[in-house]
Amino acid sequence: MLGQRLVCGNACGEELYLDTPAENMLENYIEWFKDSEVTKYMLNFSAFSLEQEKEWFKKCAEDPNGVYWSIMLGDKHIGGTAISRIDWRIGTGVTGIVIGDKNYWWKGVATCVIQKRPEFAFGTLNLNALFTEVFLPNKASWMAAQKAGYKRYAIKPFAGYRDGEYLSAWLGILTKKRWQKLLSKQENFA
Repeated sequence: MLGQRLVCGNACGEELYLDTPAENMLENYIEWFKDSEVTKYMLNFSAFSLEQEKEWFKKCAEDPNGVYWSIMLGDKHIGGTAISRIDWRIGTGVTGIVIGDKNYWWKGVATCVIQKRPEFAFGTLNLNALFTEVFLPNKASWMAAQKAGYKRYAIKPFAGYRDGEYLSAWLGILTKKRWQKLLSKQENFA
């Protein structure tokens, strides 16, 4: 399913929010994914044509086990995020994020987005836990996940293969109980 609008806060002097993706944004992904810096640490990545992106978008819209958002800064589309592979029986989902516009890397955007998703996952969807998987060299992503309350539960060897080497992945979990505790303590998710 396509996610509803969620306001994350302010970043870079503008309102940062998650919004319902639109088909006219697919060309942004195609451009971003041509950049090897953007795709370097993406799990299960392959470049798509516009027709393939449209098919992917249609599947996302119809997916009863996933929620997909565009990341917006003001009126500018800068990335995407999702809660996918939702297991409704046990109440878990897998999270992911891509900031395609490199002008917004290391500006706190990912941390704000990662902190907002649990509100929807635990409050609206009533899930029990969120999982994430990040290649170890992608320090910015696993640090953002930690700031948002995720805890490392394992390191997965041979999680991917990039540029002639096998990469390990940082596996993180954020439980509903931990998230509620962080909120009740008014902690800065650090």
